Amino acid sequence: MHSSWNAIYGPDGYDRSVAADPFHWEPCRPLSAMKVGVLQKAFDSMTGEDKKVYDQALADLRKAGVSLTPVAFDENPPPIRFLLEAEGAAAFDDITRNGEVRTLKGQTAGSWPNTFRSSRFIPAVEYIRAQRERTRLIERFEKFIADWDAIVIPPQALLVVPT
Repeated sequence: MHSSWNAIYGPDGYDRSVAADPFHWEPCRPLSAMKVGVLQKAFDSMTGEDKKVYDQALADLRKAGVSLTPVAFDENPPPIRFLLEAEGAAAFDDITRNGEVRTLKGQTAGSWPNTFRSSRFIPAVEYIRAQRERTRLIERFEKFIADWDAIVIPPQALLVVPT
């Protein structure tokens, strides 16, 4: 592997969650030879300007030689979005406690500053149960993605998880 490709690969000694898993990148491999899935239902459900942008992105991938195969994963994801909110709340806990959170943009009910505040009330038992479900979800996703070189997923699809 070319040395510059290692710039973002593997443990760096600062993040214990990064594993030294194998990374096989073949930069000369033609895009047409890659097995690429697309979470098409998520793209189809988009509207407005976002839809135009992502439709163009998918068209550009196809034009570049990528063959996109529609795939589906876990139509009923577990209700664990609050884990993301709790992680965000932990990252911003100092400013939540000292009141600086009031200076952030977006102070409506669904804005991040308010999730920082409300996440302080997540029961520990629910948090632990959700972490266990998250582990099972990761295992299912790893099995699902094992047959693909890549899966194209719009970012919104990752956030539309019932809470």
